[in-house]
Amino acid sequence: MRSGAAAEFNDEDVQHQNPLPVTPLIDCFVLILVFFLACASMTKPHKELDLQLAQSSAAKLTASLPETLIFVVSQGGEVYMENQLLTKGALHRKIREAAAENNKRQVRVDADRRCAAQHLVYLLDLLQFEGLKNVGIRTRD
Repeated sequence: MRSGAAAEFNDEDVQHQNPLPVTPLIDCFVLILVFFLACASMTKPHKELDLQLAQSSAAKLTASLPETLIFVVSQGGEVYMENQLLTKGALHRKIREAAAENNKRQVRVDADRRCAAQHLVYLLDLLQFEGLKNVGIRTRD
C-alpha cells in the first residue's frame, strides 16, 4: 500500500468472516415472546373487575391455594368466575362439578360492598347446598 494514496483493498486483503447466525437469535426472541405472553395470561383475572370490598377490622390474613375456587359478586349482583359472567344455570353447574371433584376445596367469595346482601346469601346458600363448606369472604383491612 502506498503512503498518501487512498486505501485500496484487494480480495486477498479482505478477511472473510462467517456471517452471524440469525436463526438462533430468532429462536431466542420467539421463546422470550412466548414467556412474556404466558406470564401475562397468568394474571389473576378476578382482580380486573372494579370491586370495593367490605372493610373488616377483625379480618384474618389467609393464603389462597392455587386450586381455590374464586367467585366474584359485582355491585349489580352478577357472579363471575375466572372473569366470566355466569348465568344461574352455569353457576349451579360449576359449583356442582367443583363439589363432586373435591368437597373440601377452598372457596373464596369476593363481594362488592355495594351489592345487595341477597346476592351474596344466594351464592353462599348454593355453595352450602352442594357441600362446599370451606368458604371465606374476602375483605380489606
